[in-house]
Amino acid sequence: MRRRLAISAIGLTLAGGSAALAVHLHRTVVPPDCRDPRTLAQLATRLPAGERVARIRVIAGGPLAFRFVCEADLEGARALTARYTSQLVGPGARHEVAVAVSPVLVFVQVQ
Repeated sequence: MRRRLAISAIGLTLAGGSAALAVHLHRTVVPPDCRDPRTLAQLATRLPAGERVARIRVIAGGPLAFRFVCEADLEGARALTARYTSQLVGPGARHEVAVAVSPVLVFVQVQ
């Protein structure tokens, strides 16, 4: 009986420690995700004039990710897509968003 109780206590301690570590990492290491207002504000400053973000897709990232790779269609005069990365860099864990904008390629059958 005591042995079962000891094993249960060890299991609960390990589970609690793992949960606490996951919460700590999520708060200190994980950057804002693709749809976070802080990420979108930095993205907006790097877009061509008149372009707005639409249809955001997460390419890579998750609850314990060190960075998020995202893609979004842009609404504007031109058909463009933006691929951006959200991550924390430097000793102060500064939030940085790197952006690459490219035209949407449309394939048309030619006779």
